[in-house]
Amino acid sequence: MRFKLVIALVVIASLIGAVAALVTAQGLREHTPDPTELGEPDGTVIADLPEIDRADFIVHSTEDRFEDAYKKLGTYLKATYPLSVPGGPLLFALADVDLPEEMQPAKRTTVEVLKRYSPRRIILVSHQGDVWYDSIAAWNDNLAGVSERQIADLRKAGRVVKEWFPDSEVVLYYGRLENANKVRFSPLKADGAD
Repeated sequence: MRFKLVIALVVIASLIGAVAALVTAQGLREHTPDPTELGEPDGTVIADLPEIDRADFIVHSTEDRFEDAYKKLGTYLKATYPLSVPGGPLLFALADVDLPEEMQPAKRTTVEVLKRYSPRRIILVSHQGDVWYDSIAAWNDNLAGVSERQIADLRKAGRVVKEWFPDSEVVLYYGRLENANKVRFSPLKADGAD
């Protein structure tokens, strides 16, 4: 119960901005038609849409402090579209019955974005110092087990996402803090044989 309460409180604080970010998915291509192509004599407007390609998505949490680190990792991995979602891969690791009601819209929206773009590769990222996990661990007085739980949840999220998107490659990355101002992201294997 405490776990659900903590998640619900954090979700309420970030859900509005996260859902808006999901809908616009930072990095999506913009298409501005030539003004002469806009209108028809009857007042209708016809616009071309860019082709949907099987791009790469990097899914991570909404923590602003890690934004530059996510960008650097995404650039290194050549991930086209970042998806910043509350809880990051935790959304996929929790079954719908365990996920607080307030997080359901974010999960559904994230899945719909991924379905729409049929990614070639989905990169799931989690890291030490994640406010979601640290808050839950503090609430449950279990700070020592945070990293192990994050890694287990990241692997579970990878299995769930692979089941939902069998034609997509699913890649897992976990970031360990080297100090207060540096994180080192390393790949994880879904089967735990790192």
